Amino acid sequence: MTALVVELCEDHFRRFPHDRFALIWYAMVKIQHSQYAQAEEALRRAIELFQKDNKRVRSAGGRSAAVEMGRLFREKGDLKKASFWFQRALRADPRYGDAYIFLGDIAFKSGRNERARRSKSSS
Repeated sequence: MTALVVELCEDHFRRFPHDRFALIWYAMVKIQHSQYAQAEEALRRAIELFQKDNKRVRSAGGRSAAVEMGRLFREKGDLKKASFWFQRALRADPRYGDAYIFLGDIAFKSGRNERARRSKSSS
């Protein structure tokens, strides 16, 4: 199924090279296949294209692209960069719950949850 998405996206890009939402879907599939360089390139292109949109589309698209960029770096094991991108998604939309969940996952993997518990119990 994911190979079909890649094939359809690549065909779609020949006709619509500036479809930033299709770039996000394409990147999502590339992340699943650990093709991180291609995923990152697609997401950076999508982010660049969203900058030219009106505020509403720029916010929604930027948030989605930032979350996928965060997922990409989380999959690569770079939790610092992943955290940066999830926080960027929250700047675009502070009500976006998925970004909080991903940040919580990073805190757990980084051991910061234990530090937070200790500091809370000592106060």
